[in-house]
Amino acid sequence: QHPITILDDNEYEYDQGRKMTALARAAYEMGAEWVLPFDADEVWSGTVGTIAESLAVTRGDIVMAPGWDHIVTEPADAPFSPWRRKHPQKLCKVAFRASPTAELNEGNHDVRGCGDARIRGPLTYRHFQYRSLEQMTAKLRHGGAAINASSVNAMHGTHWREGAELSNDELAAKWAALCAEPDLVHDPVTL
Repeated sequence: QHPITILDDNEYEYDQGRKMTALARAAYEMGAEWVLPFDADEVWSGTVGTIAESLAVTRGDIVMAPGWDHIVTEPADAPFSPWRRKHPQKLCKVAFRASPTAELNEGNHDVRGCGDARIRGPLTYRHFQYRSLEQMTAKLRHGGAAINASSVNAMHGTHWREGAELSNDELAAKWAALCAEPDLVHDPVTL
């Protein structure tokens, strides 16, 4: 079996690029062949079998994985009903061959120092960014405070910075608008 290493991050400020770079290099030192940095609100999958099977047949160094934002609603007839946007996010996330010189950017959207051969296709992910009005409010307020406490370039985390400035009424309107988007596609989880 593979070892599990748990690291506690007690730094409040947002500095994802630096922290994920350190984790990626630690994974390399532990013998990882691939690094797939992901957030707790993402569910990844392979397009050719499992994630491991999909990466095993990948010839590139960096996998550019498209992701679909999901909105979770709770109608009376289903306790958990995820809907996703029809089109993937504009920014892909990355998985890459482990390297001692890999450097991730904020948000895990790009990586440098681990080869140049970029491919798209073997991996995708589902992004459950907002799951209720309460969760969305907490995420935007906490994320906004953390990114404002950091020295991260202002071009990163704009959704947190802007969301943290919204009033409770504006956040409720944002949640209602997300749930009522016209191009949502029902996308239940398959186990």
